[in-house]
Amino acid sequence: MSGEFRKKTSGMFITVFIGFIVVSFVISGYDGEKGGSTTIGVVGNYKIEVSEFQNAYERQVNLYKQIYGGKELTAKDIQQLKLRENIVKQLVQQKLVLVFADKIGIIPSQEQVRDSILNYSQGDQKIFQTKGVFNLDLYKKMLATARLTPAQFENQTETMIKNQTVLQLISKVPLSNSFSKEIEDLKKRKIKTDFLVIDKKQMEPFVPVTEKEISDYLAKNSNQLKAKFDIVKNKLTKPEEIKVKHILIYKDEENQEKILKDLAKNLNSKNFAKMAEKYNRGVEEKKNGGELGWIPKGRGIPEFDIAFSLKPGTVTPLFKSQYGSHYILVEDKKPGFIPNFESLKNSMAKEMIQGGKPFEVEKLVQNLAKEIGELLKADKLAKAEDVAKKYNLKIQKGIFINQLDGGKGVLNIPSDSIMKMFNENLEKPKTFVIASPTGISLVRASMADGKTGSETGDSKDNISNELSQILAADITNSIREKVKVSINRFYE
Repeated sequence: MSGEFRKKTSGMFITVFIGFIVVSFVISGYDGEKGGSTTIGVVGNYKIEVSEFQNAYERQVNLYKQIYGGKELTAKDIQQLKLRENIVKQLVQQKLVLVFADKIGIIPSQEQVRDSILNYSQGDQKIFQTKGVFNLDLYKKMLATARLTPAQFENQTETMIKNQTVLQLISKVPLSNSFSKEIEDLKKRKIKTDFLVIDKKQMEPFVPVTEKEISDYLAKNSNQLKAKFDIVKNKLTKPEEIKVKHILIYKDEENQEKILKDLAKNLNSKNFAKMAEKYNRGVEEKKNGGELGWIPKGRGIPEFDIAFSLKPGTVTPLFKSQYGSHYILVEDKKPGFIPNFESLKNSMAKEMIQGGKPFEVEKLVQNLAKEIGELLKADKLAKAEDVAKKYNLKIQKGIFINQLDGGKGVLNIPSDSIMKMFNENLEKPKTFVIASPTGISLVRASMADGKTGSETGDSKDNISNELSQILAADITNSIREKVKVSINRFYE
């Protein structure tokens, strides 16, 4: 089975044929921009398309699923990670790079665009080529499947080349040996931290609410709450899902007739993985025995719906699609969920009431920070962790930060607070309490001694690359001050 088909049928069952450039899929829990527009905003003369957001959103969801051991992200997880907000920021940065490219006159030539398309690869496969030759019919069909015209794809390819050229341009920052040594010294000076972030929003569900408060709220606000339910109903609805293994014999497969005869005669649920390893085209699919994971109903090619009528442990009859001939083994099933207002109204009312108690939330955050802070100061880390778990919080332990980077990417707290830690005598651990508008961070810091386990060999090239990233951020920030950036609020 080829790489492009696996991407279509893995994870949340999206359609991805041309890497990060071409995308057309439906995301569970995503309703698109209000008003039905295909854009979520503009940066200068560049639009940010809904499809771009969807693509980035899906990649991030799948990334965090891997980090969380395959666990599906809940709406609460997505909110706490600020997934949507961060994706929008990234997309704005990408467009600012394009504005910069225009300002310095980076214009990809027709030859660059043509060569990029002719040799466009996914993994080791040049996906528009057949036996080493560009296949125009295949190119048009794949673009049509992704709902793109050749002109649109060529424009997107030009945009990609612009982006790559700018990044290559600033990827190397010339450094003197003395400056490089100073930077290295700052990176070598590290402190070890255990830290906990107590976010006010995360604390809202722990504010007590009485039954009377809920009934009083519903008596006054039932219609408004029902309207809110109607808005989020689609996001709460979950389709039926099946976990499957898959065999695909492509239309252009050599010895197709012989392969299909062998499968028809010998394929069963017990040898399915072995047969998938034997006959699937893609290397990854061969290794995984045709494993596709969980597939929501109605999110892929219509022919796949035949598998939803089968019991776990059953193999579908042979069926065909535009890609070729298929067999599916149903390994497991999950029922769908259709939300009901009557069953959810109390919990929704409770959530609204908790969100309207800022003073109670603030008091809870302060008390929790005091309790855990005292435990950290007393070097009772295990007890501090037990208290944090009661509020679904986790203390991040053994995190090293250096004097050059501070808490960038690790501790989201002001740089002056980070530098205060480096200026303190940390022969013995000290606990710092850092307040912000969104909550309180507790950081237990001590000097790092010996190997930190995070040494990366900070060569001159590595330092140059890090500084080029800072330069890129400075450039885009400067460009942002000079161009119009308008983003629509298109999600709840």
